[in-house]
Amino acid sequence: MVFKSKFKVWEHEIFDFSRHHPRDIAASVLFSLLGQLMIAVSTYAAFRCLLVVMPFFSALGVAATGALASIVPLSWLGSDEGNLVSSRLLPRFGVNTTTTLLVTGLLVILNYIMGLLGGIT
Repeated sequence: MVFKSKFKVWEHEIFDFSRHHPRDIAASVLFSLLGQLMIAVSTYAAFRCLLVVMPFFSALGVAATGALASIVPLSWLGSDEGNLVSSRLLPRFGVNTTTTLLVTGLLVILNYIMGLLGGIT
């Protein structure tokens, strides 16, 4: 059973399942998935709000790529790698520069709001 032992990678203990109840682990996984879905849907809503015509799964791809790029701990003048990815990918879908900057700024605000709501809950 997965939830009764320790999770090890190359003999290093990563997580001890025996110290946590399986219901708590399942709840945290569901909460994480729900948060990721909220970010993806809010990204698509931001695109639609600024009249960016893009298929739903393409918008999810841009959101996921930006989220993965945000893991890199680099920023320049307050702009991180996630913003850079969004500003480089959106013109490939025919979005002009002004709208790209507006969408990127709106996505930053939405991510702060989602993080605040997640922290409160």
